[in-house]
Parts: sequence; C-alpha cells; structure tokens
Amino acid sequence: MKKFFWVLCMVLVPGFLFGFSSDHNTVRQLYGDRPADSSPQPLQPVQQPAAAPQKAADTSLGNIIVTARNIPEEAALVARKVDVITEKEIKGSGGSSVADVIGAIDGLYIYRTGPANSLATLSLRGAGAKYTRVMIDGIPVNDILTGTADLSLLDTSLINRVEIVKGGMSSVYGANALAGVVNIISGSEDKKIIGASGSYSTEGAYNYSVSSVYRVFAVDYAASFYEERNAAYFENSDSFKRALKAKASFGNNLHSTTLSGNYVKREAGIAFNEFGPTPFARQNEEIFGAGLESIIYTDYVTLKANGFMRGSDLVFENPDMWYPVESRHIKKEYQGGINAVYGEGDFFSSIAGYEANIKTIESGDIGERELVNHAALLNASVKMLGGSLVVSGGTRVDINSAYGVMDSENIGVRFRFADGLEVRGSFEKAFGAPSFGDLYWPEEVYVYEDFLTGNTVCAIIRGNPDLKPEESLSFELSAAKKQGKLSQSLAFFYRDITGMISWRDTVDGITTTTKPENIDRAKVMGLEAGADYALFSYLKLSAGYSLRFIDDAYSDGGEMFVFGRGADNNVVKAAAELKLPHDITLTAAADYAHIRHDYKGRELEPYWLLGAVFNQKLNKNIGLFVKAENILDNREYEVVKGYPMPGRTVTAGVSAEF
Repeated sequence: MKKFFWVLCMVLVPGFLFGFSSDHNTVRQLYGDRPADSSPQPLQPVQQPAAAPQKAADTSLGNIIVTARNIPEEAALVARKVDVITEKEIKGSGGSSVADVIGAIDGLYIYRTGPANSLATLSLRGAGAKYTRVMIDGIPVNDILTGTADLSLLDTSLINRVEIVKGGMSSVYGANALAGVVNIISGSEDKKIIGASGSYSTEGAYNYSVSSVYRVFAVDYAASFYEERNAAYFENSDSFKRALKAKASFGNNLHSTTLSGNYVKREAGIAFNEFGPTPFARQNEEIFGAGLESIIYTDYVTLKANGFMRGSDLVFENPDMWYPVESRHIKKEYQGGINAVYGEGDFFSSIAGYEANIKTIESGDIGERELVNHAALLNASVKMLGGSLVVSGGTRVDINSAYGVMDSENIGVRFRFADGLEVRGSFEKAFGAPSFGDLYWPEEVYVYEDFLTGNTVCAIIRGNPDLKPEESLSFELSAAKKQGKLSQSLAFFYRDITGMISWRDTVDGITTTTKPENIDRAKVMGLEAGADYALFSYLKLSAGYSLRFIDDAYSDGGEMFVFGRGADNNVVKAAAELKLPHDITLTAAADYAHIRHDYKGRELEPYWLLGAVFNQKLNKNIGLFVKAENILDNREYEVVKGYPMPGRTVTAGVSAEF
C-alpha cells in the first residue's frame, strides 16, 4: 500500500511544481480560454494544436467528449455514440438530482422507491444497476460493497454536462461497465463570482445551493454547497443531505493539472412498509471522493497521470425488539494510473496505459477485506476518407486478486455519408465482477420451528469466494441524420450475459443454504428510436421509443428468472418546448411505460405520466421556475413493487448569478 502511494506521488507532485509557472498563453491555445471545469481540447503533442488553429465548430464545448476513451476528443471522431445532457438542459429540467435529468435518454430507466430523496438506481438497456459505472469527473460513485449507484445522492448543482455511453465499456474502465458508463462532469460554462438557487415542493421538500465559478491568480476554480431536506412520504422515510463539490485547474505550456473533489452526508430513515424494517430504522452515510489529473506535453507523446481516492462510512441501526441490528461499513478505494497518448497528424491516435486499484472494506458484517487489481490497456482510432470513416479498437487485461485474469475488447466503426447520414456499429466483450458482499458475506445460521409443519428448520446464508466474473458479448448498430429542422436516430442492440451471479437456495433435508452462484444467463435485444423537429423557431417537438425483449433464465434452460422468458418492455416519451416572449420557456412531457417487472422480478402495471416545466429569465442575473409532476395525479403507479409513487407534485424555485 505504502509503495503504491509513493509511486503515485512521484508521478503527480512534479505536475504541481510545473503548474504554477507564469506562462499561461499556450494553455489557452491547447485548451481554449475556458473555465477549468469545461472540457479540454483533444490531447495531442504540443506543436500540433499550437501550429494549426482549428475551426470554431471543432473546438466548441458541445463537440468535445471525454468518456468514450477516457481522454478529451472530438465527438465527430468517436466511433461510439455518446449522449450528452448539457448544462442548459439540466437547469431547464427543474430537477434536484441526477435521477431527475437523465431519465429522458432513450434506453435508460430509473427505478425509484418513492419521491426525490428515495433510492434511485439506473437500468441501462435492461441491465441491473451494478452493470453501469457512474462517475463524477472520472471518480466512481458505485457503492464498493454492492456495486450499485444511488442517483438520488447526486444533486444537480454545478454540473456542466452528463455524458452517457451505452454498451460494454470494460475495455476502457474495467469491471462493472458491462452495460455502459455515465460520467457527470462538474463545473459551469459561465463564470460567476457568486450564484445561489433554492426550491420548495408541495411534498414538503426544500433545497438550496450556493456556488462560484471564477479565475483567481491563473487558477480556474468551481465550487458549490448544497443542502436538501425531505419530509417523510412513507413512514420513517424523511432525509437530510448536504453536499460539496470543488474543482480547480492550472497549467502552462508544458503541463496542466486538474483537481476535483466531492462530499455528501445524508441522514435518512428507512421507509417502513411490508418490505422494510421497523419504523425506527435509520441510516447515516458520509461519502467523499478526491481526484487529480496531470497532463505533460512533449514533442512526441502526451502523458496523462491520474488518480483518485474515495470512501464511504455507512452506519445502519434497526432497534428491532427481536433482531436488533447495528452495523457499520467503512469502504475505501484508491486508484492511480498513467497513459501515453500518441497522435500522428489528425488521422491517427493511440493510447497505452496502466492502472492499479485497491478496494478495502471494514465491515461489522463481513470483516476486513481487500481486493487488488492491476490493468493494462491499449486502444487506437484511425480516421480515413477525409474523416468520413472512423475505425477504433481497444483491449484491456485486468489481473484481480479475487478472480484472476480477465480480458476485454471492443471495435467500433463510424461512417458518414455525403448526405449527412451517420452509421455506427460496435462490438464489445465486457465483464462484471462479483461484489464484496457476494464474495465474503459471513455465514449466518438460523434455527427455528416451522409454524405450518411443526418441524425444526435450519437456514444458512453465506457468500461464495469461488465466484467468477459475469461475461458479456454485445453489439450495436445505429443510424442518425440531421436534415434541416429534423433530427432522427435509430439503434438496434443485443447483449448476452453468461455466468450471471444469483443467490440460490439449496435444500438438504431440513437445511436450506442460500449463497450466490454463477448459474444464470440473460439475453437482451431491443430498439431505440428518437426524433427532434423544430417546427418553428419558437417550438420544438421531440419523441422517443424504446423496446426491449428479455430472455432471462438459468443457463441450463431451467426455470424462468427475474424478467421471465420472452418478456418485452416498452417506453414511449414525447415532449414539446415552447419559447414565449419575456424569456419564458414552457416544456411539457408525456411518458408511457410498460416495464413488466421491477429489478426483483415482481410484476408491475403500465402507467402514463404527464409533466410540465415553466422557466423565466427575469433579467441576466435572476431566473425562476415552476415544475409540475404527475399532473394527472396517478397515485397507483409503481416503478418498484410496494412503493407507490407520489401524486401530483409542484415545485417552485429561483436562481441568481452575479
């Protein structure tokens, strides 16, 4: 452990020393005159971007993405499709958490257990929450114990944009990017000395935030503070949350450095119903993350060294009369890596890299455990036919202390026809790793008398340290075209996951043993279609449709599991945006969802939802919004069985920037 930190310091500390020199002119040429939190230009050797000025369309923020290969690059040169939610769209949504703003993306579904403060997990193209890697500025937020990410913990203050890549991404990010990656990039395009916002809803929830984005002594910084309180919707479901975000960058013609950090503290009750614990159970959690990225420019290659550390301290208390529980889980993760980026003109780029990762947990349930992972990766992208054809491919090898060696590969192709039609295709081999809980849950033995038969019964629950990773093969074929006022897209995808981990019962006489096994297989295929039409300069219409067929069964062809053999799921979305005088924007959205089962396999009913958002910019500094959700007051619909969602809810808020 100590050797790892010393090596990381030797790589990153020189960056700080170089970073405070006074020549910042070249930095503007490399990255543009931008806030620290905006995206940099594509990584290239110094002499290339400095010698050849680029078109404005190529250097605009909207055309630079960082998630597809974990480096900044032009979206037009990326073979994979990347969905981007902009800062303007996030602010216009009126949402208080990331779960509120990303649900509009086709193929993405949010499982909620109640209102805004309740557990919200992500399903990307029908995959479970643990199969999608969620990050803030490259720092993972997936829980180290379970592998899932609770999106309700992530507020929308100081978010520059969200990038979403669907499909296997293990060849770039390793385990648990089997379904895709969501990268939340903090900051703001607009500099402001001080900004503040607040809102209140009819459900008894309020939040406020304070932020600042500016440049001081050649350092670009962005920082925010957020606080939220929610009344109890279900019995014992109240919560209180505080969050901090910060980011700073500086550099010169030899080097640039970016530091980022986030902190969340939440105190919450555990909703009490037929599925929950006692009405007195409470959960307190503190989460933090800190990351550093240093880039060194040379005449031949660009070197990127980056690392992060993150942790969580979770305390759960349930003062049950018969089975009282008080448990604490301290989870930590450390990662450091270095990448060499080589570019040959504007038609070829390659990346070679190495990273080391350590995860530790100190738990009252599973004790002290540690997982160590080493990985090497290589990928390349080639642009041909004047940029009409882009071919990319990559491979990554992970060596893990628990499950050994795993390899991941991907290949992607993008072709742009003369009429503007873009066709993309990709194939990926990815994997998902067993969690700490799957591997090391301690043996628990319960002996009791069966009330029906009067017989003595023994139940044993334990983890399985012999688990192997789940493996996935997937491919995607998509087409998109923008012609005048109309933009259209269509995608077909297929994914086959083998060796899925599931907790199973084995009966031997009076003893039932429950433990996880690699025995399941799931096949998912589907379609996603979307269209945007600017009917007039003041009216924009959009629609989306997602269809998934899911075959989820034992790999030996046995009983149905979770979604059931041959289940199909449909989601239809439609929206209209109307711009009115006096800087007023009115947005209305309608959703129809027929998700046949929740993530535990329980049957759900289809539902309709209607919502609207009113935004007005009173002047250049002050704006307000009113958001109405579930206008039809449907109090019967559920996205997780047993947790009916709120009826009609109205939220009003105001923001100011100076």
